[in-house]
Amino acid sequence: MTLRIQIRGSRIYSDDQIAQIVNSIKEFGFTNPILLDGGNKVISGHGRLAAARVLGLEKAPCIELNHQTEKQ
Repeated sequence: MTLRIQIRGSRIYSDDQIAQIVNSIKEFGFTNPILLDGGNKVISGHGRLAAARVLGLEKAPCIELNHQTEKQ
């Protein structure tokens, strides 16, 4: 999947936090994928997405959870 996804997370990440995620991805790779709903909106992984963009990545590991209801 590509990084053309809408970001609407409730958590706000500082530049330092994003830098920490960037460093973690550089050292260990993506160990936790970005979770998407059926409409390519991020459910979880907003910080990882921001870090991937800082790294200039065109792709990142994602899991699409389109089989769940909004309540789930």
